Amino acid sequence: MSRIRALLATARVANMPSVVTNVLAGVMIGMTLNLQHDHLTKAVLGYGVDLPERLQLLSCVSIPALSGLLLYAGGNFLNDWKDSEWDRSHRPERAIPGGLVPRNVYLFAAIALLCGGLGLLVPSGLPSIVAACLIITCILIYTWLHKTHEGAIIPMALCRCGLVVLGWLAVPGAFVTLYLPAYLASFFTQILAISLAAKGESAPEEYATHALRLPMTLAVMSLFFACGPLLASSLHSTLSPLWLRSLPAIAAIPASIWLIISYRISRNSPRRFVGRMLAGIPLLDFIVIGPIALIMYSDSAIPDPFLLCLATVPLLAFALSLALQRLAPAT
Repeated sequence: MSRIRALLATARVANMPSVVTNVLAGVMIGMTLNLQHDHLTKAVLGYGVDLPERLQLLSCVSIPALSGLLLYAGGNFLNDWKDSEWDRSHRPERAIPGGLVPRNVYLFAAIALLCGGLGLLVPSGLPSIVAACLIITCILIYTWLHKTHEGAIIPMALCRCGLVVLGWLAVPGAFVTLYLPAYLASFFTQILAISLAAKGESAPEEYATHALRLPMTLAVMSLFFACGPLLASSLHSTLSPLWLRSLPAIAAIPASIWLIISYRISRNSPRRFVGRMLAGIPLLDFIVIGPIALIMYSDSAIPDPFLLCLATVPLLAFALSLALQRLAPAT
């Protein structure tokens, strides 16, 4: 493995598109004023009335997304630095055991990336800084415990949930609605499922299918957590056409299909199953981003095609994640 490819594998570059969609999902949740009203409506953004709305949305997404990418990469470098001795026996293809990069370089890179991700959020205010600090804390707990303690998958899941919260905090005037904790529960459950499946990577082949039963159950539960509240609030409306009110259920179809395909193809290989599930994280975000973007488009006095493009971002991120897995492994 070349040095560049090894570094891309360390950063888990194949998973980075999902980091962006996690933040975008939080932004879209923050832009809904009240899920009990007849329509999902846009929050009033406070970045300046002279800016086009699309630039306001991009400003909401760009800084927390970039911060999230730095935090995610920093956590991965720190993880591989900590696991270098274990990797010599189990993952000798990685950069440190392969002698491609000195171990201390990984530590310095991790510190720089984590500090950079935190520093980017300083202008965003105290809530964003606190959220980033909590993400870093979860990264540290997971890094030190994940090889020795089964409960380390909990801080791992909280790290990903923190990315959604960073996006939600980026929207001025956003407040907690039913859907924010519901989606966080969905996302937490999904990451738990992936983490549990990863624990079965070393299981004998005859036990591999059994090892994936609980992760599959949790993954299915996460789909209900994700689309249930939004579907219920959409069906509450009597003004929107039925197809529009059914969008959350329709948006859950790609994630459901991918979950079934991943299990059928990879049920004897937890590692391949984990890679496919990581690539499918943007499809879970699509359950939020797609319906909200399309409902906002339909409710606009002058519909903006930018919102239609926004709805496709998770699908493009999913395709990009699969393509990047050919360049560097997701785990």
